[in-house]
Amino acid sequence: MLYLTLLHTHSDRKEGHMSKISTQLARIENNAVDMPKFDISEDGVYSIKGYEQLIEDIQSVIDQANDAEFTEEDRKSISNARAFVNKFKKSVDRAVIDERNRVFTNVDAERKAITENLTELTRSLSEKLEAFDARVREEKRGELKTQFEDEIHLRVNDDDDVSFLSDISYADIEDKSWCNRSASMNKSRKALSSRLDALVAVNKLLTDESDMTALELLTEADWDVAQSIVVNDTHLQEKRRIERERAEAEKKRQEEIAEAERRGREAAKREAEEAERKRIEREKAERAKAEAARAEQAGKSDDDSRNVSATAELSIVVPKGTTDNEAKAALANAIFNLKLDSANVIDIDWK
Repeated sequence: MLYLTLLHTHSDRKEGHMSKISTQLARIENNAVDMPKFDISEDGVYSIKGYEQLIEDIQSVIDQANDAEFTEEDRKSISNARAFVNKFKKSVDRAVIDERNRVFTNVDAERKAITENLTELTRSLSEKLEAFDARVREEKRGELKTQFEDEIHLRVNDDDDVSFLSDISYADIEDKSWCNRSASMNKSRKALSSRLDALVAVNKLLTDESDMTALELLTEADWDVAQSIVVNDTHLQEKRRIERERAEAEKKRQEEIAEAERRGREAAKREAEEAERKRIEREKAERAKAEAARAEQAGKSDDDSRNVSATAELSIVVPKGTTDNEAKAALANAIFNLKLDSANVIDIDWK
């Protein structure tokens, strides 16, 4: 045995802390041969035989180990002691597990079978109960649906203002709890009528501006008439806000379009005026060049030639909207085409 061997290795040495621990562990090992074994009380409770003495011996070794001052020579003995403790611990665990399996494997199997059968029985009974409750729910639902249809018919025939009720189904206003087994049919009938009353009341409050129906408002307000009015006001305020924002956005867009068009017109006007200015300057330069050429030619003509000046009235047709400068330029161009040696546009008379 391991710790009997340890005792012999320490027999020739002066007894120290490790020697005492080894002695104690050897005693535990000697006393725990084929351990653990089990005792069974009269009540059928299992316990490990020699449990109290074993705990006392182990605690004694713990105390000695905690108080001991070991040397380097003790290292191998400490390592052997730890190996023994780990092995002994595993043997205790294994023995208890094996004994528990031996005793309870069959019991666990039987427990599992019993539990499975009881679960199946519970499921079967639950299905029966659910079938009963489903039948009760359907019967109650049928009665309430008949009441709903009768009330709708009477209300619509008596008042044209509630004709909108014809478009509402029982499912639209149904509360699932009305058909519970524990629900009172009298209360459920009254609750159904109250919801129809609520629909009529809220519908009267709606205006052309409202974009939600009475049913939609009451559904969102959990069938609270006062709260449905709050919901309606909230939706209307939101609708107006959106419409304002859209109108403002459209106005801004139109202003941007108008501004872009104005800038385009101004740019086009500037371009047209610049083109006209260049044309007038070009024609003026051409006339000056032509006059210079004629003057030069006149200087080379016979001495018998002479200049004749006359005052004449020249009339031309110009487009509407022509400015004075544009008209003068047109006249000058007409004079040039007459191939006169010289001419001046003094004034314009609009007719």
